[in-house]
Amino acid sequence: CLENHTLILSESLLKEVSSNLHKKIKVPPSLLNEIIKSLHKEYIIPSYEMLDIKTCRDPNDVHVLSMAFAAGAQYIVSGDQDLLCLKQFRLIPILTPREFWNVLRLG
Repeated sequence: CLENHTLILSESLLKEVSSNLHKKIKVPPSLLNEIIKSLHKEYIIPSYEMLDIKTCRDPNDVHVLSMAFAAGAQYIVSGDQDLLCLKQFRLIPILTPREFWNVLRLG
């Protein structure tokens, strides 16, 4: 994925990724540190204006939509149900990781 796509992340999203990899997937600490360091080198935080807090049912997710829109993202990939229920945001499809994998695989 990193070879052909640019990730758009923020510090708060990196913390969330780290927490989920540790708690949900049980990634060992040494590997977790490598993954986060690698992502930290690759991520881009576009300058963006926060959208209206009412844009999403979870106000904590508005920054994801704001960043994606400002960066011209092709996809938003998330496991967050508050984002997934939108299905798309301003023509940006919101997909689960599996759905995104299928898009990549099927071209």
